[in-house]
Amino acid sequence: MTALPTDNTKFKFVDEVKKLKGRTNSRLNILFKEEYDVLLSEVRDASSNNGPKTPLQYRRLERFGNIEKLVTRNKEQKGKENNEDSHNIVIDIRDVRYVAPVEEMFDILTIFHRSIGHGGRDRMKTEMSKQYSNITQGYQRCNCTKFCQNNTCRGKKKNRLCNSKCHQSSSCSNK
Repeated sequence: MTALPTDNTKFKFVDEVKKLKGRTNSRLNILFKEEYDVLLSEVRDASSNNGPKTPLQYRRLERFGNIEKLVTRNKEQKGKENNEDSHNIVIDIRDVRYVAPVEEMFDILTIFHRSIGHGGRDRMKTEMSKQYSNITQGYQRCNCTKFCQNNTCRGKKKNRLCNSKCHQSSSCSNK
């Protein structure tokens, strides 16, 4: 039985993502809550603008088309397969991929990790890519390998050392 992640591990995850954002060109993959809210308001302004649109508004509408791609699931949408947006266009909820801010990613990753039975990175990658567009393999590696206590190293040969980066900080007996 694995222990539930504490707030301390969640803060460590957010700190690692902050370091990652400083090192890479995120191209809207790493969104903190403030940036997420600004982006959401830009998309709402662009979709409600009936006059001439700026190039930024066209880019926001092109990338995030329906406002439901940005908004996290509402309680009333969970059981429904179809939903109507403000323009009375029927949207298939199963095809919408969401964008999540960093503060919610840790919880989302732990829920998915447990729902697939502490499965590996590739299983999480396929399941997450069906629903979320900005949770990439790097986030999954940060979360899975460092905070799951079921993560064990299994060397194929006797006396073979594990050189995987994911086991450097865990209690792997095959180092």
